[in-house]
Amino acid sequence: MKNKVTLISFFLLGFSIFCRSQSVPDSVYPSADLVISYHTEWTKTHYPVRIQEFKNNPLKQNDIVFLGNSLTELAGDWSLRFNAANVRNRGIAGDVTEGVLARLGEIYYFKPASVFIEIGINDLFASKTPEFIAGNICEMVRRIYHNTPETKVYVRTILPTSNQYLVADIKATNDILRDSASVSGYTLVELHDLFADASDLIKTEYTTDGVHLTAAGYEVWVNEEKKYIPSTPSSNLLKNAGLNFGTDFWDISGTAYMFNTIDWSPTASVLRSFGNNYWQWPDIAVNGSITQTVSGLQDGNYNFSCQFAGAQPGNKAYSALIAKDGNGVETTKEFTMPATWTKIEMPIAVTGGQCTVGFTIHDTTNSVFWFAASDFNLYAVIPTSTPDLNNTASIHLVNYPNPFNNETTLCFKLPYSEKNARLEIISLNGILLKSFFESTVAADRLYSYTFNANEYADQIFIVRLVTSDKVVTRKIVKKG
Repeated sequence: MKNKVTLISFFLLGFSIFCRSQSVPDSVYPSADLVISYHTEWTKTHYPVRIQEFKNNPLKQNDIVFLGNSLTELAGDWSLRFNAANVRNRGIAGDVTEGVLARLGEIYYFKPASVFIEIGINDLFASKTPEFIAGNICEMVRRIYHNTPETKVYVRTILPTSNQYLVADIKATNDILRDSASVSGYTLVELHDLFADASDLIKTEYTTDGVHLTAAGYEVWVNEEKKYIPSTPSSNLLKNAGLNFGTDFWDISGTAYMFNTIDWSPTASVLRSFGNNYWQWPDIAVNGSITQTVSGLQDGNYNFSCQFAGAQPGNKAYSALIAKDGNGVETTKEFTMPATWTKIEMPIAVTGGQCTVGFTIHDTTNSVFWFAASDFNLYAVIPTSTPDLNNTASIHLVNYPNPFNNETTLCFKLPYSEKNARLEIISLNGILLKSFFESTVAADRLYSYTFNANEYADQIFIVRLVTSDKVVTRKIVKKG
């Protein structure tokens, strides 16, 4: 009888978890008509859009949740940065402490493993006091522990900016957070000091606009928090997923390693650390290939990619990526070893739960040369709905505030990837005043840039987003 009761209890627990994953009550999320009084006009529009995205992609019980503002949202997929599949981005650009307090229902309901809080800078921009901001953050911690006591809470110190007038208030807020950690029971993550220069302003190499972060800035952030977040293979980017030569893992996260053996075979080649630059086969003639089978995958379409460089003048090193599906059907992509870093990519189908990937190097002159390789990636091709490329309404282009005094933040997001997008400011008579970038844009990623209008006499500007077949414009106004 006892065994029957145990089985019934186990079944009911599993059924409860199943039902929870299938249907999430609307009450878990803020209502669409919620208004946070000191959200900017842009954030009042963006906030419900992000909440809907959270509804469409609900959390799971074992997730690690990053709550925050644009610093969190603009990082994109944090799971790839940490090589941990359960790290979830819950950042909302422009959000404030009151906005985070209003959306903690998702945390109470799903009871994640841990929550990391990064918030407060927009409160300071809205002239809120350090006591107000730190008080709201401590209230977040109290509510989380009350509703889901097993969830671990981490609070990040507020990062510095390039604004001198904010230095004292950032310091005061962070001091309160430091003093409150032991009383409130959260773990303090000291990010501020990693980004601050001698004047407590953000180091220029870590910021794009005085607030938001460069790739180097996010790297500093991730390196500091790796000690809190266990690394697990992601279903989308399979880092260290059984790629093994000899005794060492083939680290495809971008860390560099060196081949240092003439016998280039899977059983004899050993990878060993070689700084942060590249893999190298130094000063030998190369004719061979190396491959590795990866198993435990879901069947479907994947991409295999790598960056190569190293052909010296007069040297002809012909190369190929190799990929075999689970049935042993091989495809290759041939290329001439480039002189400068070049990404080479090819598709691979996974059947029977496994595939084989690798590459060949063949020097037709049998001369002595070197090559380098980096950033090996095997990642799933995730099907998405085909965007309506003729509908410019699906292209997200906004700025906040508008009208503005001296500076305004420009934000855009495309529903599809674009190789040659550019963002510009032009005058009313069509003169190009400023170009922010011309580069590749990823689908559904929010991009943010700051425009300072001090150097221009104009009061009205046109923001122009140009893609390969679309032009979207928006009028912005500087206050007189």
